[in-house]
Amino acid sequence: MRAPIAAALPLLGLAGLAALAAPACIGAGAFVCGGDQECGANGRCEPDHFCSFPAADCPSGRKYGALAGGGAAGVCTGGPAPDGGADGRPDPDAPPGTPDAPLPDAPPGAPDAPISYDAPPPPPDAAPPPDAFDPCPLRGVSGGGQHTCARRADGTILCWGRNTDGQLGDGTTISRTIPAPVPGAGPALAVAAGGAHTCALLGDGTVACWGTNGNGQLGDGSLAANRASPGPVATLGGVTQVASGGGHSCALRAAGTLACWGANWAGQLGDGTTTDRRVPVDPGLTGVAEITAGEYQTCARKTDGTVWCWGGNSLGQLGDGTTTDRPAPRLNLMTGAVEIAQSGYFGCARQGGGSVWCWGQNFFGSLGRGTSGSGTDSPTPAPVVGLSGAAVLAGGGNTHACAALGDGTAWCWGNNGNGQVGKASPAIIATPVRVDGTSGKRFVDVTAGGFHACGVTDEGDALCWGYNMNGQLGDGSTADSATARAVIVTCP
Repeated sequence: MRAPIAAALPLLGLAGLAALAAPACIGAGAFVCGGDQECGANGRCEPDHFCSFPAADCPSGRKYGALAGGGAAGVCTGGPAPDGGADGRPDPDAPPGTPDAPLPDAPPGAPDAPISYDAPPPPPDAAPPPDAFDPCPLRGVSGGGQHTCARRADGTILCWGRNTDGQLGDGTTISRTIPAPVPGAGPALAVAAGGAHTCALLGDGTVACWGTNGNGQLGDGSLAANRASPGPVATLGGVTQVASGGGHSCALRAAGTLACWGANWAGQLGDGTTTDRRVPVDPGLTGVAEITAGEYQTCARKTDGTVWCWGGNSLGQLGDGTTTDRPAPRLNLMTGAVEIAQSGYFGCARQGGGSVWCWGQNFFGSLGRGTSGSGTDSPTPAPVVGLSGAAVLAGGGNTHACAALGDGTAWCWGNNGNGQVGKASPAIIATPVRVDGTSGKRFVDVTAGGFHACGVTDEGDALCWGYNMNGQLGDGSTADSATARAVIVTCP
């Protein structure tokens, strides 16, 4: 297989280009619902389009799920908006890069005034809501090593791109340049594309995986035999989020505990060993609100805003101020996090005010600090330069990162050798730039794959850009593109 960028070879040798880092954490992109039926058992689609579930400890009796965006995850409904009051819904008249309805004299990126998440009752003569449900709009997208998957409003999973290990889940090993449905993987609440495997969170709280299985990535107790169709992960239930890394996956349970399985040579499963696991093991953390997986590392965000990481750390990707591998969870130096995203060999976090901080590998400018090259890696979190008002982070990029702002615009930075930052040149862009070809689009979800990126708009459309040798952009071609292209999605 041709490497997308020759300069990346020394850094990627350990994994092999056939399993490029494509960690994807669905929690890094908010799950936007269009109706109660999309939220699964006991779920309710709140007026802000995030799912809530019964919670005895909340005055309202309900709490937002782990996939809620804007810092709402784990927050009781009916109270002030999370993230200091920003409602996460952009104002059409706000200038690019600013949140909607800013407070008077507030600096750029300041949150909105608090609002209530409870919608007022309709007037007596209001027309009833339409009964028709549109199953076709996309609600989330996840980039893998060289494949991409998305979730439709009706819970159908669609995948496209490289399929040599069955990672598209369509029962074949034929690569596809346009999306194809995954039989047996729905109705799903979320999808997470990994290096060469994929997992989906199903409506009953279980997880199904498919694709490569050389390190136990499928979590079913088997080893070595790849599987081109979804199968259940053993012993898992009550799951609210799933994240897939280069060769491992983790799930977050409703109780705030974790389960991880698959490759573990650097300790990325967090069980204190470096032994691969064919069935899930518990890293021992509690109070977890979000999980995200990188190539050889994993990070979790607790409800108190602290970040805990474990696994490979040779480039500082655990963010603990060292470069020592950790086979068990260790406190990251980041504080006040409301969202996290792990990528190939670096990680990022978003704070409530919309600032983004990154740590780890920076040879290609992945940390967004305006620097790149040897000697610029950092094991300590620091702010991304020139980015404010971020609403959604994109995990999964091998050496690039993306974010969607509160105004719906998409911005990327880092390695641009195949147009994955969304510009024709230069090859390295070390500070955020707006993606070309996205004018007039308002993104509610973004993802970074191995060497490509994608986003879903508020209208349910998907656009992708970057490396496309295996059709991972979903536009029917195999030509790279530095401009966002529409994904060809058909719906019955």
